[in-house]
Amino acid sequence: MAVPSLYRFRLSLVPLLGIGLFLGLYGWATVLYPGGSNAHPTAVGFNWLTNYWCDLTGEIAKNGQANPAAPVATVAMLVLCVSLAVFWLTLPRLFTQPRQLRTLMQYPGVTAMLVAPFVASAYHDAAINLTGILALPPFLLTLLGLYQGRYVKLLAVGGICLLLVLLNNVIYHLPWHLNWLPVVQKFTFLAVLGWISAISWRVYVADLQINK
Repeated sequence: MAVPSLYRFRLSLVPLLGIGLFLGLYGWATVLYPGGSNAHPTAVGFNWLTNYWCDLTGEIAKNGQANPAAPVATVAMLVLCVSLAVFWLTLPRLFTQPRQLRTLMQYPGVTAMLVAPFVASAYHDAAINLTGILALPPFLLTLLGLYQGRYVKLLAVGGICLLLVLLNNVIYHLPWHLNWLPVVQKFTFLAVLGWISAISWRVYVADLQINK
């Protein structure tokens, strides 16, 4: 999945801008959310300790009211998925891995982002599982590339992100201490998106140097 260098230069900022827009839309959606969670169905407003991200995307809030946050949250999800698809598409520019490994990073990563929006549908569980399966090889290859490139800090943060993702899955699938999941989910979001933003900046800097 080759991308001409000029377009890589332009695309390398898309993940950073998209993640920023996603976080802004996420915040707006939490303000619009009328209330309710699995733990507290009659609560008013979005509770950062008990509500999940997916609560924002439902047409009906957990408290039974119409959910005006749903369109905003849906747009936020689409923005994030497009941004991360571009991230996987441009990321191999930072590494010197063989073409075959770059392909294994790009295609499953982009495909995972095509599946991810279905998390907000009736296929929630299947979409989560399939997205995780598709994203795992690119994730591991990214860690390998960071190791080979001696990006020590990014590698360490990536390892922490991987542990957090695994913790989310353990809590969700067992289930085990399920009441922790809303908080763990948000912390994982911030950690992974911060890590991806830092890597995207590295890609952008590398593109700047090539296009001088």
